[in-house]
Amino acid sequence: MEMQQLLVDAGVSDADLEDADQLIRAAVEVVASNFKDGWEQFSPLKERYADATWMSYLKGTPIDKLVSWPKYIVRLVGPWFQPEGLPWHYDSEALLQGNTTPMLWLLGGKDRSAPNAKSIPKLRALIKEGKPLELVLFPDADHGMLIFDERDGERFYTGYEPDYFRTEVEAVKKLANIVH
Repeated sequence: MEMQQLLVDAGVSDADLEDADQLIRAAVEVVASNFKDGWEQFSPLKERYADATWMSYLKGTPIDKLVSWPKYIVRLVGPWFQPEGLPWHYDSEALLQGNTTPMLWLLGGKDRSAPNAKSIPKLRALIKEGKPLELVLFPDADHGMLIFDERDGERFYTGYEPDYFRTEVEAVKKLANIVH
């Protein structure tokens, strides 16, 4: 789950979300440099927010480790956990602006793994511009279009969004008609 989404789900205030975002962005720069650069921005934020109340919601996340561990340990151990080949500064908007291939985006409105709060308005704007995109939002679905019951803040998955597979099949049929 995205770290920012953990904080949103916990009800952290907007001001604290802005502080957390600063720390998260600085941490990403450190990680993106393979733990070599970005420390001059990250270290002061680490000091400032180490005891912030919202940090408790990030226990067990990469941010928690970056804040809890000494810099020399992070620099030594961090590269071992670095995802190989991950483009840290990927510009999906530029790719979508130049896209001419029809695409269907199926998104879960309650997706914790890849929250869509920023993606949905961007996709809608591109659709409005006439880009060959369609968006189907399943408002109550999590990642993978899974539906769930929630008890005591925990999700219990009960199946797939009922219209998910039909929507995929209809999209393939539509695309097949475009191709012929």
